[in-house]
Amino acid sequence: MTMFTFEAVVADITASASGMTSAADTVKAADPTAGLSSVSTALPGSASAAAATALSTAWTERFATWATDATSHATARTNSASSYTHADHEASMRMQANAAANRGPAMAQAR
Repeated sequence: MTMFTFEAVVADITASASGMTSAADTVKAADPTAGLSSVSTALPGSASAAAATALSTAWTERFATWATDATSHATARTNSASSYTHADHEASMRMQANAAANRGPAMAQAR
């Protein structure tokens, strides 16, 4: 029988969450519409001006949505890392308690 295992590297999960947060902050600070307003000013009433305005709106919404989603993803990764750490701690405590309980009778019999 083949047994599959995996290892969650909490430091890597935490680092990826930090990177995602940094990317989200960068996107939040970015102005995807820089320069598009000059199209409307240069070509008032034209199809290009209307398209530039629509593009500006779309990019602003998409950048904001991406940044929000990235922040949520980073939070989920941080929570995941915390859950792994907590589960590992709880498992370690149970193993220590079981080891202590198993040593007790053996030590008493040895005396």
